[in-house]
Amino acid sequence: MGLCRFKGTSVQTEKQNLNRLKPGVNRAVHLFAAPLLWTVIGSLLVVRGLGWVGYDKGVLFIVLALVVGTVKSILILDKTAKRVVVRIARMRDGTCLGAVYSWKTWILVGMMAITGIILRTFFEPGKTVGTVYIAVGWALMLSSRYGWLEWSRWIARKG
Repeated sequence: MGLCRFKGTSVQTEKQNLNRLKPGVNRAVHLFAAPLLWTVIGSLLVVRGLGWVGYDKGVLFIVLALVVGTVKSILILDKTAKRVVVRIARMRDGTCLGAVYSWKTWILVGMMAITGIILRTFFEPGKTVGTVYIAVGWALMLSSRYGWLEWSRWIARKG
């Protein structure tokens, strides 16, 4: 008998009680949340990076970041974005909002955040770190297009 069970309650009753607390949503919400997260985080990274690179003397760094970000988007993040869309399409309505991404993707997000912290710790935020931030942010924003496209298709089908 578990520590949390009260006398006379069953495992099924406990699961039902826990399910009421779960932030379950339908697939349209998942299809909206996935690209929204990538777009918002990507935008924040680009804005922060632009602040470090500067607009006037940093044009070459910005162009370099956009090229590198586009390559990263096409070669790496597009595959992940497509996997996320397929995963969400296979979900049932009522699935927890946190399931918008797989554990593997959440771990990748954590690793990217830690990498950003390490970059700012060992390098003075300036043109180099700013260029990396712009590249990663642009890649996230560009690859989010798959999620936005699928979300708009979903809305069109249901509307």
